[in-house]
Amino acid sequence: PETLKQLNASGKPLLIEFSSQFCQDCQKMAPILKKLLPQYPNISVHLLDVQLDRKKEAAIFNAFEPSTVPVL
Repeated sequence: PETLKQLNASGKPLLIEFSSQFCQDCQKMAPILKKLLPQYPNISVHLLDVQLDRKKEAAIFNAFEPSTVPVL
């Protein structure tokens, strides 16, 4: 996805998890979120492995001004 608008094209409430493959806490959260997701079909969920050297991902990440990962 190129923009936040494209991420939420469904119009459903949106949950974005910003994580990184190098983040131990992120790795712990991922299986928990994947287990919970089927219980909430009304929510559009995107699990993003943030690679800040990729411009598209960095733009979405920076739009929320997080200080660290993981971020929900």
